[in-house]
Amino acid sequence: MPPHSKTLLTMLVAVVLASFATAHESPVDHVEREFRLWVAEGRLHLSYRLQLTERAALLQLHRMDTDADGLISAVERDSFFVAEAGRLARGFTLKLAGHAVAFAPTAPARCDARLGQTFRFQAPLIALPPGRHAGRLADAHAKAYPGPFRWVDAGAGGPRDIRVEPVATTSDDQRPAWLAVKPTAHSDSLALNFVVVIPP
Repeated sequence: MPPHSKTLLTMLVAVVLASFATAHESPVDHVEREFRLWVAEGRLHLSYRLQLTERAALLQLHRMDTDADGLISAVERDSFFVAEAGRLARGFTLKLAGHAVAFAPTAPARCDARLGQTFRFQAPLIALPPGRHAGRLADAHAKAYPGPFRWVDAGAGGPRDIRVEPVATTSDDQRPAWLAVKPTAHSDSLALNFVVVIPP
């Protein structure tokens, strides 16, 4: 990157940081989330997509540039997302049929052109008898970055497949595959209730 471009990037990030010193209190920090839960190969899978604002993306770039040279190297980028996935995983509290289960990151984060970031996690599926088993996923990340969140339907699968279904949600007519859930406030952890259906 040419020297003047480095200077421009540094100045731009500095202006953003100075303009929004109290990041966690600003409404532009509200983050939209999409959840998709499914069971495969004896494990509970979670796809977790965050929709960032432009400002939030700039703040991430600033944190990625650990050597402050105005460049984001592949090592800096990968290290940032590995740490971010670990931080998100530690913020999850997952209970299934009354048992605490821990999610762990399983794949590199996938970024898209709309400033979305998708993380993948897995947790062991405890032995459960046929029937419907209550689950609850809380996300402490929502305390600092509240906003709307949605359940994305992973599909019904076959009659012998284990299903994961949401509880107490309302359908979104504009996106029939999505289920809209209430927004969170700064004081709230996001909590998603679901059931795991084990066929006979």
